[in-house]
Amino acid sequence: MRIYLFLKLITLTIIFGVLYAASIFQESYFGRTIVAMGTDTIIVIYALFLAYIILGYSRYTLPLKPLPFSLALYLIFELIAFNTIEKNPLIYSFFQTNSLKILLFLIFFGLARVEIPFKRKIQPFITSAGLVLTGYTGYLLISILPIDISSELAIIFLLYLAVLAATVVSGISENEFAVWLRNSRRFMLLSIIGFSAYYVFLRPLIVDRPGLTGLIEWLAVGTVFIKLSRDFKRTMKVDESELIEVHRHRISLKRDEWIEEFRKAQENFIEKGIKSHLIAVLSKPLYDMGWSEERVAEMISPIVSHKDRKVPAFSLNWERRIIE
Repeated sequence: MRIYLFLKLITLTIIFGVLYAASIFQESYFGRTIVAMGTDTIIVIYALFLAYIILGYSRYTLPLKPLPFSLALYLIFELIAFNTIEKNPLIYSFFQTNSLKILLFLIFFGLARVEIPFKRKIQPFITSAGLVLTGYTGYLLISILPIDISSELAIIFLLYLAVLAATVVSGISENEFAVWLRNSRRFMLLSIIGFSAYYVFLRPLIVDRPGLTGLIEWLAVGTVFIKLSRDFKRTMKVDESELIEVHRHRISLKRDEWIEEFRKAQENFIEKGIKSHLIAVLSKPLYDMGWSEERVAEMISPIVSHKDRKVPAFSLNWERRIIE
């Protein structure tokens, strides 16, 4: 771990050392200024990236890690915009006019990337809040871009991050709706991307044919509705509230033997994912009590149908670590 950190610091120092030297000697070497970048700006960006790397080394400073990265991105974007003045002055003018919104957008983006390893319960709320705020500030920025479809793109961007935020915060619960929402993340986000591509690229070509556009859009809406409703039905669980009372005198296995066997089966199920052993151990005393096959099958159905929680599509780093 320390060697990896040391290598990253050395690599970062070399890169910015080259940039610092280039900013000083580019005019004498090339005869002109190719990229206008002040040495003080390079030093500040280097310090911010340095802080970004160091803050990621400890789990207690990890929540602060995205902040210097967001500030460094802001300075880099400002540098790029400044160097486009001669070719396209509108870019720098847009940046200067909306500098506060751009800074807030990057800070909220950093908030969405915050990881709190020692407070896992509030992690989904922090990430979701960051995603919603990023979506809102992004909406404000995109909607004022000097292009014809800026308002539509802004709504699409906001909708995408809002859906992602909803699926992230659903990780705090295991009820049917939350599980359905979490498992539908891939389909919903890909649907938004697909509809966006249709609206931006295909729809303008067939807009003069309202019958065709109406058919395509209604088919898309119907397909999405059928897919989501079908997935929701699959997440519905059998009621497990019925209590099982086992009379000790009607169990063929001795109590201590059964408990020991149950512990082994439980360990195999949790650590190795083996269901058959646990199903057999639970079914035996129920059959000995005279339960019917249908009733036993109903009671063990949650185990039979159990699936380990999968890493969701478009998952965040902390989501993958928790599940894995």
